[in-house]
Amino acid sequence: MIQSPDHLKPVLIVDIGKPDEAVRLTELPDSGDVSCSRNEQHVTYVPKRPMDELLINK
Repeated sequence: MIQSPDHLKPVLIVDIGKPDEAVRLTELPDSGDVSCSRNEQHVTYVPKRPMDELLINK
């Protein structure tokens, strides 16, 4: 676990690594649900936000 000062609160967590199974990236549904799903062939579907929602312009 990463320790950070109490005044800092995470708003986004990024998972970086090499998967053990087949992973397919999908568009985030209109509902905003970011839940992953897996089918019978053990393919994991991971919804991702579009880039314009990730970049913060100041």
